[in-house]
Amino acid sequence: MNETLTPQEEQFLLYWEQVRRRLPRWKYRLGINLMFGLVFGLLMITYFLVDGWRDRALVTHGDLVLITLGALMIAVFVAVVRSVMQWEKNEQRYIVLQLKKRMSERGI
Repeated sequence: MNETLTPQEEQFLLYWEQVRRRLPRWKYRLGINLMFGLVFGLLMITYFLVDGWRDRALVTHGDLVLITLGALMIAVFVAVVRSVMQWEKNEQRYIVLQLKKRMSERGI
C-alpha cells in the first residue's frame, strides 16, 4: 500500500506548514468569517423589521438596540466558531497527510 501524495496534497502541506506557525489571531479569525456571521445577524434583523411589526405595533429604541446587539453577538459567535472549525479541520488534514507522507517514504 504505497500511496504517494497528489500535487494538491503536497501544496496543502507546504501552505499549512507556513500558516500553522503563526498563532490563530483574532484578526485572522474574524476576517472572512465575520461576513458569513453577519448574514445570520442581518437575516434576524430583516425578519424582525419586516414580519415582526405585525406582532408588535410599538417598537421602542431600546428594542432596536437590543436586537442589533443580539445580531452582532450572533455574527461574532458564528465567525469565531466557524474559524475554529476550519482551523481544526485543516490541522487534522495536515496531520493525516504528514502520516501518509511518512508511510509512503518508509514503504509501508
